[in-house]
Amino acid sequence: MVGRRGRNRTIVAIGHNILVIAYNMLKNKTHYNELGEEFMDEKRKKNKILYYRNMLKELGVEIPEKQSA
Repeated sequence: MVGRRGRNRTIVAIGHNILVIAYNMLKNKTHYNELGEEFMDEKRKKNKILYYRNMLKELGVEIPEKQSA
């Protein structure tokens, strides 16, 4: 992120993320729950699959919803 936007904007963006998390924790009276690296990897994977499925549908390719094992 630093390479794209610069050091100062990166610091402000990270600070903003921390404040949003803290606000939601206080508002909902919850503890911070670290979801872990696997959570983000799985989320990215699911989003990519969904993106490519939609692109294939736009091109007219029919895709089965579930793959048979």
